[in-house]
Amino acid sequence: MEYFATSISAGCLIVFAVLLFIVLRGRRALLPALQNGGTSRRGDLPAVSVFIPVSSTSPQVEEALRTILHQDYPRYEIIFITERNDGPDAAEIQKLLKEQRSGKVSCRHVVSGPAVTCSQKNHNLLAGVAAASPASAIFAFCDSTHPARPDWLRHLVAGLSKTDSCVATGYHLARPGDRRLATIGRSLTILMMHFAQTIPFVTQPWGGNMAIGRKLFYELDVPEIWSTSVVDDVTLAARLQKSGRAVRFVPEAFLATPLADETYERWISWLSRQFLYIKYIFPLGWIGTGVVLLVSLLCLAGAWIVIASAAAGGLPVKFAVVPMLFLLIIGVPFLLMRPFVSAKTVWPVWLVICLITFGVVVWSHFRTLFIGKISWAGRSYRVAVGGKVRGITLED
Repeated sequence: MEYFATSISAGCLIVFAVLLFIVLRGRRALLPALQNGGTSRRGDLPAVSVFIPVSSTSPQVEEALRTILHQDYPRYEIIFITERNDGPDAAEIQKLLKEQRSGKVSCRHVVSGPAVTCSQKNHNLLAGVAAASPASAIFAFCDSTHPARPDWLRHLVAGLSKTDSCVATGYHLARPGDRRLATIGRSLTILMMHFAQTIPFVTQPWGGNMAIGRKLFYELDVPEIWSTSVVDDVTLAARLQKSGRAVRFVPEAFLATPLADETYERWISWLSRQFLYIKYIFPLGWIGTGVVLLVSLLCLAGAWIVIASAAAGGLPVKFAVVPMLFLLIIGVPFLLMRPFVSAKTVWPVWLVICLITFGVVVWSHFRTLFIGKISWAGRSYRVAVGGKVRGITLED
């Protein structure tokens, strides 16, 4: 029992140190970006094509698209892509195009048709890339549901090196529109992923907010990879890793995501899908994530066991000191995250939400052990190792 208590104490110290490191590093990167936006590249800026796949309509989507239309970048075009030309999403785009005819930004609408060998998003992006202006030296990709600040594109492009040998990526912050536990919990999950992006060996391109040089895009054979894969960003990350290319995280190029009326079902489904991408494309990373979550869970449970055993006289009290200290201070890193998500939530409730969020993360990862397909936007994909699509089924 003493060996168990010593192991739990060591694990508690490591878990707390790693969590505190991630949070402090994330805060240091994000706070300046939120407060003043930092400085962005000036002078002669390359022409950019911005690709936005659209698959739904809502006031949130319209707001997000309008913010991309009003960037302070001198030379860029926007290519909206939809699967069909007769849906409400296409009608929304046509409305924006009519309003923008006299604007400074060139906008086009590309209809991709249904995907057969890859995810619909990948298929949409490839259709958009094929229609890009020959003058564009940079390709930027963003989702249709995240409003951007006017300097978003300028910061994102500034993240690319002069040698055009890397990919620049931003991320997003969720803005809870209500106090539902699932809404705040998912927002906290997104924040933790955002903080993790600030660690160089963890940083990966995020398909909702990334830029790459046109030349590098084709040198890496990205069209060929995307044409058969289930996801855009994780497969790009694998290709970058294989070629030894860097991914540069740009904190200032963040997007804001309004989030409301979230449910546990949607939260778990979304998070499980993120883990499934890693399972198929970075299996060792998926296993490693599972080990980290398991160790964290064992430390949390083991700390209580050690304390209870010491209280019952089964262990000397000295073995319970570190586990007790761990339980008392483990909430500190989470309290440091509260201002980014829900500052109005009182701290006892916030800590309960953090504990539930941890449980959701553990469960979402665990259940991917038994899931053999990836469901996304009305389609179910059968996927092979490496992320290659083996079959597509339309869901009801």
